Amino acid sequence: MLFHLAGFIMNVSDANDTKNNFCITPGFGTMRLAKPLIAGAQYRSYVKMIPTVEDPSLFLGDVYILHDAVIIGMVGAIKFHRHPRKLLDCFFSTPDETTSRHAPTKKNAPAPTASLKPVWAPPESTYIPQIIPAEPKPAETTLVSSIEATESSKASDDTDSTVAKAMSLIAKEAGLELVDLQNEASFTDLGVDSLMSLVLADKFQRFSTARHNLGVYRCVAITARYCTILDSAELSLIIEAALAKVILEHPALCCGILNEDKNDPAYIRLDSIDVPKCIDYRTLESSNAEEHEQALTRILEQRHSELWPDPSTLPPWKVIIVQSDAFSSQGSAFDAIFAFHHALADGLSGVVFHRSFLEALKSSEGDKLTSRILKVPESISLPPAMEKSIDFKISWLFLLSQLWNEVRPRWLFPHPSPPWTALPCSAANIQNYKSRVSIMTIEPELVPKILAVCREQKATITGLLHGLIVTSLTAHVPEATSFASGTPFSLRHLTGLSPTKEMGVQVAAHTSNYTPEIISRIRSSRTPEHVTSEIWIIARNFRTGMAAELAALPNDNLVGLIPYVSNMHNMFRSKLGQPRADTYELSNVGNMNNEEVEGDWKIERALFTQSGMGTGSPVSFNVASVSGGPLCVTVTWLQGDIDEELVYKLAKDVKFGLRCIAEGKEVLLGV
Repeated sequence: MLFHLAGFIMNVSDANDTKNNFCITPGFGTMRLAKPLIAGAQYRSYVKMIPTVEDPSLFLGDVYILHDAVIIGMVGAIKFHRHPRKLLDCFFSTPDETTSRHAPTKKNAPAPTASLKPVWAPPESTYIPQIIPAEPKPAETTLVSSIEATESSKASDDTDSTVAKAMSLIAKEAGLELVDLQNEASFTDLGVDSLMSLVLADKFQRFSTARHNLGVYRCVAITARYCTILDSAELSLIIEAALAKVILEHPALCCGILNEDKNDPAYIRLDSIDVPKCIDYRTLESSNAEEHEQALTRILEQRHSELWPDPSTLPPWKVIIVQSDAFSSQGSAFDAIFAFHHALADGLSGVVFHRSFLEALKSSEGDKLTSRILKVPESISLPPAMEKSIDFKISWLFLLSQLWNEVRPRWLFPHPSPPWTALPCSAANIQNYKSRVSIMTIEPELVPKILAVCREQKATITGLLHGLIVTSLTAHVPEATSFASGTPFSLRHLTGLSPTKEMGVQVAAHTSNYTPEIISRIRSSRTPEHVTSEIWIIARNFRTGMAAELAALPNDNLVGLIPYVSNMHNMFRSKLGQPRADTYELSNVGNMNNEEVEGDWKIERALFTQSGMGTGSPVSFNVASVSGGPLCVTVTWLQGDIDEELVYKLAKDVKFGLRCIAEGKEVLLGV
């Protein structure tokens, strides 16, 4: 049989002591097939057998069945018991005895049994970057009909019969009552076609599914401020019609996520989406911009503190429309928060969403949804898996150095100068999860001046922000001797995924270390001129380091080590109580072009926020801007992970430093 590979692994491979033991299966939990098996066709199977915690002699695994590099089925929870080899004769007869004692006769030959044909997802090593559509109705009807035929041939209504057990199993797996499985029943009509639309999350996206399942990280959000000359009377109808267009444009918005608590999470194509339920309208009683900003901050904090409810059946994303009297412009204005599960999309994808939403709003005036329920096409397909698009190459030296860094005994081989990373990862803070947000805005007229100075200094605005943050930390954390930062960057230039039109999760991170020598130089700087010089040195070094990292790709990058993590959940659990890797994260989603000044719709501002990282950096700086608009830097953190007074000091210094640069002044922080 196709899933006998599990028995081969258990009884032939070197992983088991076959000289002294043998393994036998008591059965399996479930079997699902997406397509009928074809006689003479070639199939491949994949399995990984793992000993259970409760009984080390009991091994458990899932067998994946592939045809032409596409997963067509899975046998779930197949079990094998390990027994001493001396008991082998008790289980099996000798070859001669087998012929005489066990050969079936015509009288007792086993009757043919029905095959069960639901589906699953690809194994880790054979990710197929598409959502597998449901089989057409004839194949599904054949499935039910074959069971009915078998039931008739058995001519038995005994609830303990094989057919009755099979029917019960199908009902259980499909979430149906037995009475629903009537003679003319079709799986599609019973709403089971979603079970036949699975695709396994790739190894990199499992990083986010595990974090969400454990509650250590909740969501990402890109917020854009929309302005229109249109009256607000029918605004909700226009927004709903526009959102429906965007949903159909981006497959990631049509997916749910299964099995977040397991090592094989999968995306599932949702049958339909209730568009109005994906929108949450908030009207604030704010009389001025400051009050509006405070209320918006509270809404973002609440959203970032919440988990996505039942992501297997509901879209793990939401659009929150925030209106208030604080907007005094003619027509209508509102903040649109696009919040989403990080396994669906990265920060850049949030910008892509708003570009699509803006275009849809421009073309949706007068449009209305004919039905609030949007039917999801079966033909949608997800972008290629990053692991299939990029051939990450990890050298043995790099791999061993990273492993040594993880496993070395700290008491015997301490870090020569560990970076200051605030408090260790706290289970209590994750349990009482409250994500915090602080927003700072640099006025539109100052942004071109800052960019001009960056060009003169041969630096980027991201590098400048690193310089300001490190200098502020040096002043406010006197006990620290070194710092470290992480900077996410896009890998779309390697995968071909459009940075302006497509959504996906294709990021890596660059680590910058600020050594005791750098920190000592900053502390010894006595004048604003010297401090400003050190800031630009850090900014230029960041640009050089990032360029070197990009040039070396896809070689020896930390993201290439993710496939080596056997259990993502355990990896995050192991971080609890341990020091963090970085002092802070700085993420910049760039500029949201708003070139069309004329027109009924435009975006005036963009914000980038994310949840506090329970097992990551204690504080994050998130950057977004709009052409002709302000530069917005948000600071996000998990309450309890870092001193809040320090966070506000850092934010104040960064804003002050950017204004000094724009005004041509030298910078002196921490005073």
